[in-house]
Amino acid sequence: MKLRNLGVYTLPDGSELVVEMQHGGKCRLYSKGAWNFARISRYQVNNDGRLTRKGAPTDWRVEHLRDTGAKVAYPRASAVL
Repeated sequence: MKLRNLGVYTLPDGSELVVEMQHGGKCRLYSKGAWNFARISRYQVNNDGRLTRKGAPTDWRVEHLRDTGAKVAYPRASAVL
């Protein structure tokens, strides 16, 4: 399954995730709620299509992700005063 860069997906538990493609075909998945703020990824996708968290495999696979059709933009840089 090919994921869309900056696409919004849901897991069966209702979690909304934003996909960010990385160099080399890797991708990171961020909580939609934290996308504009923390930018700490919740999951990564390994070579087998399994979602991992902190390097450990989870029960989720990319096939579990459902495309919502929505897309987000990269957060704007904030000015430091």
